[in-house]
Amino acid sequence: MRRRGRRRDSTGLVRVRLQYMKGIVTPALVTAVLALSACASYPPASPPPLPQIFAPDQVLTESVKAEREAVSKAYSSCLARAIKRLDDYKSDPTSIARGMMSACKAEFDELVDVHSRHLENLELKQKVARALRETRLDGAVQLVLTNRKGALTR
Repeated sequence: MRRRGRRRDSTGLVRVRLQYMKGIVTPALVTAVLALSACASYPPASPPPLPQIFAPDQVLTESVKAEREAVSKAYSSCLARAIKRLDDYKSDPTSIARGMMSACKAEFDELVDVHSRHLENLELKQKVARALRETRLDGAVQLVLTNRKGALTR
């Protein structure tokens, strides 16, 4: 007869695998973690701050923020109009979201352009564009679901 967690070997001795290992490994692991954490109690001193070579242009920073907010608002407004026009509250939320994305493609392209415009590095521009594109569908689906939930509570 076999019991869970135990196995008989050829000599008939019962070996308890899991309980035996827990009894040894857990205290050893705790001891190792405590010993290593005691070594790391004094972190190395941080290097002195680098001198600022140029001061950021406050006016440029504010204008970039304002521009980003404006295109974000335009894209959000477009999505809100599209959801009112496309959602029949019966169709799959993902298909509605795809329709919204298609209807607001120009606004989204402008959003991507504005959010990556002031980056000097091409790789960073592509990374920003990719991140916005990858999260676009999920955001639109969540908007459809939120809109439907709001319609149910009215």
